[in-house]
Amino acid sequence: MKDTSRNAQIVKYNLIGIVANIVLSVSKFIIGSLANSGAVVLDAINSFADVIFSALILIFAKLSQREADEKHPFGYGRLEYLCSVIITMLILAIGFRSLYDAIVSIIHPEEAPEYNFLLISIMIISLVSKYFLGNALKQKGRELNSEALEAAGVDNLSDAWVAIAVLVSIVIFKIFHFSIESYLCVGISGLIIKSGIEMLSGSMTKVVGEPADPEFRKKILRAIFLEEGVYNVSSLIIHNYGEGNYIGSVDIEVDEKMTARQIADLTRRLKRKVAELGMTLTSVGISGTTAHDPKADEIWDKILLATLKHKNIVHAHSFTVDFKKKSIHFTVVQDYGAADKDKDLQQLKEEVEKLLPGMKISIATAINA
Repeated sequence: MKDTSRNAQIVKYNLIGIVANIVLSVSKFIIGSLANSGAVVLDAINSFADVIFSALILIFAKLSQREADEKHPFGYGRLEYLCSVIITMLILAIGFRSLYDAIVSIIHPEEAPEYNFLLISIMIISLVSKYFLGNALKQKGRELNSEALEAAGVDNLSDAWVAIAVLVSIVIFKIFHFSIESYLCVGISGLIIKSGIEMLSGSMTKVVGEPADPEFRKKILRAIFLEEGVYNVSSLIIHNYGEGNYIGSVDIEVDEKMTARQIADLTRRLKRKVAELGMTLTSVGISGTTAHDPKADEIWDKILLATLKHKNIVHAHSFTVDFKKKSIHFTVVQDYGAADKDKDLQQLKEEVEKLLPGMKISIATAINA
């Protein structure tokens, strides 16, 4: 189910940003051109870029609401993350272009600008409006978990710093009759580039894929673990296909004597329970474990002690033992940073075989997620 309320708020805040930035960009471009102020004209271009950013967010917000189809069975929610990447790339482009223009103006200084009352007034208005607009967009972006909206907020706040730089340069020019516009623009361009790099790093992490929110993950794990018949949760994988569109799978341990009918009933209950928490459970992997057997428990304790001595092994689960066939099976979860996983696994197998001579040992691996 699509979150229409969230989408409506994203549209609302972007429309406010578009209107505000159109007014500011046109005003600053006209006044800056008349006053021969390169910094104000540059700021006008930045404000117009914010209009483009907001328009992009509106377009991608609409596209991300498209229903799932054959090509994209989990929907188009991740387009929102792509939008944030595009915006941060544009912010970086503006930052580098601003830096280039500022350096050129230092090397080849132009005619001193004419700072008049109208120009000072529009920069004060720009400072105040950009500050409040930027904070509103940034805060709302975090509240709605919208990377693109937050990126637009950060960019508007950087424009507020540009306005401060221009106002400071005006004061210095009035007192010392020396323009430092270009030098301040170099510093501001550096801040824009820095913000862009930080935002791009965060946006790319979303696009590539990152672990689910720890609190949301704990909530899902708790709900599954507390369900009657579940002995242990071996693995939980959560994929984010856009904000509020969580899809995943889980591996659980149950009594190896549980019937197919009981397993089917348990699976249905788990899917229904997880759906109520906002996640679609596509599959439930079942591992049988030997339960209520003192002899089996003693063997499992020995295996656990041997396993946990290996620093590259995070967890072990899904233990079964067949005394007639003299076979033991269990699964381990290895750390992502382990240098030689196969060697470590073989070493563990040899250790367990020494602990339990005559038993055939089988060890599987699972994802640390």
